[in-house]
Amino acid sequence: MEETKFRFILCAVLKLLRYIEPANNILQSRESGLASALPVLKDVLQKIIESRSDESFQEVLQDSIKLLPNSNTPICGGSADGDPQPQGGASRDGNQRRKRARKMNRNFEDFIVELPATTSNENVKQIYFEIFDRARAEFDRRFTSNEKLIHVVDKISYADFSDYSELQYLEQYGIVIPKKEELECVKTHFVNNNLNKDNYLLTLFKLNKVNVFTESYNMFAAVATFGCSSAICESSFSTLTRILRPYRRSMTFARESNLTLLAFEKEVLNKISNDVFMRTFNDNKNRKLQLF
Repeated sequence: MEETKFRFILCAVLKLLRYIEPANNILQSRESGLASALPVLKDVLQKIIESRSDESFQEVLQDSIKLLPNSNTPICGGSADGDPQPQGGASRDGNQRRKRARKMNRNFEDFIVELPATTSNENVKQIYFEIFDRARAEFDRRFTSNEKLIHVVDKISYADFSDYSELQYLEQYGIVIPKKEELECVKTHFVNNNLNKDNYLLTLFKLNKVNVFTESYNMFAAVATFGCSSAICESSFSTLTRILRPYRRSMTFARESNLTLLAFEKEVLNKISNDVFMRTFNDNKNRKLQLF
């Protein structure tokens, strides 16, 4: 851990993780989706690309040296300044110890090497560039290939039906696209009632109960399921493990499911009046003990 190479990799990965943190937060948010996460992902990817430069490399290198300013340990076969490492070294107790002699690579036996193949700084620069290249490749693999889908989802989320042919891209996912005339009526209904993006799905859900804009509601509902976060699923299982304790193993599945739902949706539960909740609970005909 005292070697400059180790400290350099530590600083490089820390720099990368700090760039990725905003993307990680929005992907783990319960309220986010692909459409809302895409701008943040693009910004993070841009900073990762810009960090693959000599200037950023030098900054990380200086940060790694500052972690232990009194250390003279080498980066990789040389000192922090790129000079060859001396044969002698100091042990932890202060006594001099002899370094293991390095053997020449057999491939160099037939050649005359006037300079080292690489310097220590070049070695860590390769590691630095590889770290950010791998991060960029992973971003491209996960999100760039889905850019067309994300673009269509974003347009539907904002009720932008200007290019009807783009919506047909969703048919490969089994989503039925409403007729163009129906979407025009839906858009007009949103405009005339001064609705925003947050009220589109709820409005169509209410109209769907009376068989109005049924296909449009199904499309909006299907698009809303294209999320990017597994936080809800993970937190629901965490809630279940807190409720399903050893002394509750004998409860029925229905009771277990209801308790998990109450604990998981505690924000919604807190908005319900306790008096209304208790009276509704008391109206259960199967209860032998009346609360009121």
